[in-house]
Amino acid sequence: MLAAALAGSSASLGELLDRHRNYLVLLATPQLAGVGRKRCSESDLVQETFLEAARDFVAFRGTTLPQFQARLRRILSNNMLAFLERHVWADKRDVRREQSLHTVAASLDHSVVRLESFVVGPMDSPSECAMRREDALRIADAIASLPEDYREIIVLRTFQGLSFDDAASSMGRTAGALRMLWMRALKLLETRLTGDGPND
Repeated sequence: MLAAALAGSSASLGELLDRHRNYLVLLATPQLAGVGRKRCSESDLVQETFLEAARDFVAFRGTTLPQFQARLRRILSNNMLAFLERHVWADKRDVRREQSLHTVAASLDHSVVRLESFVVGPMDSPSECAMRREDALRIADAIASLPEDYREIIVLRTFQGLSFDDAASSMGRTAGALRMLWMRALKLLETRLTGDGPND
């Protein structure tokens, strides 16, 4: 798809962008935790990112999927920072206004690392790292296909790094109930990724 898009196929570019929808939504979700999500959805930011990526694709000089994904993440970081400055940090007394684009981008990069290592584990060789980046799309799609409470516990535990106690407070459940939910979510995610067994 990327090669076809670089050759001038707008249909391939559209398909390539859409293939990254769940990936970018998943990366954006932890960044909007709390007040941010009340004013803007992850889907809104991702759609804005797609519009800018398509508009400026002619300026893209990369040739590989990781380079394309890095460009999408950079655009998403810019859009997220603009949103936070406009709607969340508007009060000049809010110390979070000191947060920079670098900090937002670093937070997104941290989510990427968590996503890439979530199922496939640590890998070292260049070919294995490339495979992990491509698998990140498949993992994001699988997480997006889970029931809402399963998705939420995975985001809270894996991408926000919350303890069961903190996640329980956020979800309005007991820590014990969330441990069981976490185990069921991981089991279903594994099933969705391997294609084995029932899907719910």
